Amino acid sequence: KMLLADEDGNPRQCYLINECEEQSKLVEKEEMKKREDTYIQNRNIQSEMTNSAKKIVWTSDGSLGTEEGKVSAGVAVRPVQNAQGGLKMRLKGKQAIAKAELIGAGMQLKMSMDRMKNDPAIQFHGMLDNKGMVQALQTAHLLTDRQIKRDKQGGTVLRFVRTMTRSMPNEIKWHWIKAHTNRKGPLHNQHNKCDEEAGEVRANEAESMPCFDTWDWMFVIKTKEGIKIEGDPRKQVRLITSQQYWKEDGAQESKAYGNIQKLGEEQKKMLKEEMGKKDGSEAKKEWCNALSEKWGLASEWTGSKMCRICEHEGKQVTEEFEHIISGQCDENMRDWKQQQDELLVQKIGAELSRGEWDQLGWLKGGDIEQQMEGRFRQIKEKEEVKAKDEWVTQYRHEGGWKRWEKTPFVKYDEVEEGEVDIEKIDMSHKENEYP
Repeated sequence: KMLLADEDGNPRQCYLINECEEQSKLVEKEEMKKREDTYIQNRNIQSEMTNSAKKIVWTSDGSLGTEEGKVSAGVAVRPVQNAQGGLKMRLKGKQAIAKAELIGAGMQLKMSMDRMKNDPAIQFHGMLDNKGMVQALQTAHLLTDRQIKRDKQGGTVLRFVRTMTRSMPNEIKWHWIKAHTNRKGPLHNQHNKCDEEAGEVRANEAESMPCFDTWDWMFVIKTKEGIKIEGDPRKQVRLITSQQYWKEDGAQESKAYGNIQKLGEEQKKMLKEEMGKKDGSEAKKEWCNALSEKWGLASEWTGSKMCRICEHEGKQVTEEFEHIISGQCDENMRDWKQQQDELLVQKIGAELSRGEWDQLGWLKGGDIEQQMEGRFRQIKEKEEVKAKDEWVTQYRHEGGWKRWEKTPFVKYDEVEEGEVDIEKIDMSHKENEYP
């Protein structure tokens, strides 16, 4: 179902695709709603620091996990300096960590816009612990419509950030901060709370998404179940069309499609990589055999289940997968098995230490207790000594280090009541500045 609307949310046209029949009709006026924000401020938190500095500072964090067997994601946004508001809720629609981080960033900026429009001298500083997302936000003004539409997580937030950044190119700044450190100060305190709250809110019931977001394009696509499709619409249309094709009655490929659906995420990733290669025909053939659950065994194409090679050797053995990979059918198979064993040893040997090789030797004839005849050595595992984070208690000053005078990552030289020291925060997150 494709719902089209103008920028004011007025209905235009609808297409309904149901199985193999295509129909078109006008959208009922009651079905359409005015554009509305998918996420709105739902907290009224006062920032930890309030001063005369012309800088607004926010932070946010996303969390992804499994609740009652289902993947869920949450997001939390908190003010740090000269701001008020906040957000704490489970994601609507697709549950993904990148989406949670993006929504958190967008809400930081959104809750700052009124003050920024009223006072052009104000700067916005958004803080996230996702380095890739920060880089995307820093270059949002360069994104084309095509790139935003093809974004996996949906482009409404990126479209908003792009528009605001283009209109205020010098007032919007994004910064990366490292999560889960021992550093203190207003920013780190609030970010740690965001981390906790985003995890807590994942257990909440997910709310439904509005039909048209404020920053949606001229059309949206919904499934016949009424679920709004997020991300690249072309990929979603191809996916749904492919699913319909595979599920047609009598389709030869339906079994392979079902087998693909049973694969884990890592297996699907491997399959995609192999099928995308220009070469590697043998690997592609093996994947196709595996998905079709056929391995070229005698029982799959003849009435006999006996091993064809062993029959020539005068032996009667069932041709099963385990028997084939044992490599004992004839001299050629035994040579092949030895070559594969040596290759395996070479590859494993390149990764293992001498101590790990000894451990494998213990297991060769049974478990460790049998091999050591009941004599165990008590081995005390030493914790990896982590590098000390100097920024917890001090900061770089004139080629050396100087202890924080008052609150970490707060400066008092320009504003008497103190303000978040953006410069030192950025400095502390340069390469080799954190453990």
